[in-house]
Amino acid sequence: MASNISELLGQEAPITSIAEDKLKRYVVSNLLLKHIENTSPSYSEVIAIRGAWGSGKSSILNLAEDSNQSNEIKILKFNPWYFHSIENIIQQYFETLAKFLEKNGQDKKSVPAKLRDYGQRLARINTSGIEVLVGGRAAWFLRLFQKSIRKEESLETIKNGLKRDISKLNYKIAVFIDDLDRLSKDEILIVFKLVKLLADFENITYVVAIDFNQVNSLLSLNSNDASKYLEKIFSSIIEVPELPP
Repeated sequence: MASNISELLGQEAPITSIAEDKLKRYVVSNLLLKHIENTSPSYSEVIAIRGAWGSGKSSILNLAEDSNQSNEIKILKFNPWYFHSIENIIQQYFETLAKFLEKNGQDKKSVPAKLRDYGQRLARINTSGIEVLVGGRAAWFLRLFQKSIRKEESLETIKNGLKRDISKLNYKIAVFIDDLDRLSKDEILIVFKLVKLLADFENITYVVAIDFNQVNSLLSLNSNDASKYLEKIFSSIIEVPELPP
């Protein structure tokens, strides 16, 4: 009988510290941290850590977190696989971000409260039509949502206020998103919509561990469509080196 989870899964568990790093994955994690450090805080970037299943993507994220010594970068981990629905993923992301800001000194009645309100409103909205490609559709998407909340402050107004508030932080937030290729098609699409549209705040960089081949298969895209689609999502791609034989 298998003695631990790693054996049950038939693979090594992700490493969590440089002391465990026998394959020199720290080279990639250091490259990632340097990239985040050099990213302009005036816009939100989405970075892909691209590699096949079991290639060490999660280990690279763990090593980056373990080795980050910069006061200008704070790392937030978000795993959408923990949540069971599109609405839950949306609401829990903003709840996680709100708690993160509280932990780092924000009054819970200020920006965190606005994030929770924004997330709850988004989660209440019907999520049909999520397969629309995200490029250039932000204003259209938010106007569509406003029809259901005309008597309240519009989502676009709330989002713009959050953008201003988060841009004033004296540090960058790096949101590490793992296990994307374990999600369903609709869940993957809502994560893409989160990072490119609903939560593309200044001072936040998203780092997504992703197996492109697996995601393309789940989205039922051919190679040409997949390339065009993913170009709209990721502004930078960092490759995970192949494992030695």
